[in-house]
Amino acid sequence: MKKIFKLLLLVIFFISCGKEKESEKQAATSKENKLIYTQSSESVTLHPHEATDVYSRRIISNIFDRLIETDENLKIVPGLAESWEQLSPTELKFNLRKGVKFQNGEELTSEDIKYTLENAKNSSKVGTLYSAIDTVETPDKYTAIVKTTAPSGSLIHHLTHITASILNKNYYENTKDVNHSPMGTGAYALAEWKPGSYMTLKRNDEYFRGKPAIEIVEVRAIPEENSRVIAIETGEHHITGDIDSIGRKILGDR
Repeated sequence: MKKIFKLLLLVIFFISCGKEKESEKQAATSKENKLIYTQSSESVTLHPHEATDVYSRRIISNIFDRLIETDENLKIVPGLAESWEQLSPTELKFNLRKGVKFQNGEELTSEDIKYTLENAKNSSKVGTLYSAIDTVETPDKYTAIVKTTAPSGSLIHHLTHITASILNKNYYENTKDVNHSPMGTGAYALAEWKPGSYMTLKRNDEYFRGKPAIEIVEVRAIPEENSRVIAIETGEHHITGDIDSIGRKILGDR
């Protein structure tokens, strides 16, 4: 189930994050460059440390990045950290990419890593994943050293989890409704959220991996599977999740 979930996230992510070609730019001037994605339920929160449901985490994965990620083969690869090394059995050093910006224009620093991981550890919902962390040291702006209370073979994998998405310290310390107004470094930023109706994500033109090809992603919650399948068949919507084997067969027979 975990592998299927990761693959579904990758479908959404890789479709949205290719670099634009010149022909795509020209096409965007003649029609709205928007992708409509549907799922069976609405997101509950867009705070990585509060989200325990798959519907929220799918969106979070596109708004935030992690220090390290997993690719389609579940291999750990660089994320916001361009490299890392095990200094000792209880010390893990991360070297951050320089010049990465949050969606509000602030630069990512090691203080954001420290703030994120300390808050994740203290979270009542996801804290067990990060309980091995003792302290996070920030010797300079682009270096974070995670120290654990004892050797931990699982922490490196937990740091690829959606709940390890890196937060903007300054923003989260000074914003009230952070559950519904996220701030990350990801490919998309939340533009609008109308509960019970839709959510709109707008591309991050300054994304460190390159500007996403799709400008707008609209997310809608439609509980009825038949309605979602029909909308895909008619072209009203573009991608849907949460369909059973019958729905997949219908789409496959098109």
